[in-house]
Amino acid sequence: MASLIQQRLAIERIRVRALWIVCVSAGMFVLGGALVLSGTTNPFSIPPLVIWAGGIVTGIVEVRRYRRALREFEAEHGVGAGDQTSGTDS
Repeated sequence: MASLIQQRLAIERIRVRALWIVCVSAGMFVLGGALVLSGTTNPFSIPPLVIWAGGIVTGIVEVRRYRRALREFEAEHGVGAGDQTSGTDS
């Protein structure tokens, strides 16, 4: 069984991956939308918008998965379990 620190790190990886998915997908969606609005629309410019919109939705689902996993982890082990914060209060 993994330690509490390893379990929290695994949960935090879900958050980081979800934020990357949302940010990259949103950025590419905006760029694709700007390209479509600039008047350079062709049959190949719409499918990427659908794909990037799907990426945004996927990222949001992952954020919700992270929150649920963190809530369950902290309910089982206590708030702040496995957290690696500095021991100094400066």
